[in-house]
Amino acid sequence: MAAELILVDAEACRPLRSQILRPGRPAEENVYPLDDDPRAVHFAMKRGKAVLGVGSVFPDPRPDGPEQWRIRGMAVLDEERGKGLGAILLKGLLAIAGNRGGGLWCHARTDVEPFYARFGLVRDGDEFDLPGIGRHVVMTWQAPDMPRPDAEGAEDD
Repeated sequence: MAAELILVDAEACRPLRSQILRPGRPAEENVYPLDDDPRAVHFAMKRGKAVLGVGSVFPDPRPDGPEQWRIRGMAVLDEERGKGLGAILLKGLLAIAGNRGGGLWCHARTDVEPFYARFGLVRDGDEFDLPGIGRHVVMTWQAPDMPRPDAEGAEDD
């Protein structure tokens, strides 16, 4: 049976967030402040009833940049990695942000920075540590028809 991308609520994402992104940490760390915002979108990759991967996009402007949407909680089961499930999740999240406009940002673990870069996300700044979670970088993305603010030829306002 093939895996499929489906819309879910935030509650459906939390078990994988906990298992993969915050193992051994308190469950409340997997409840994000904007989980229930009506503009938030949560996706899951499912095979039958099994949730194999999750990802969410929120209306959360980057404090020091122009991006208006934020990816959080991207996670795919270890045994399902390398099968394209993360790519499907990320493409879905990018489609939402691209359709709504305003660019997108995330805190990416350094070990998955190359994954995000394959889809056009660009590192913005130095590595930093999220205590108890690990090394991260900020990555940003603009829809292809939107010039990056620092791109050559972009208009200055």
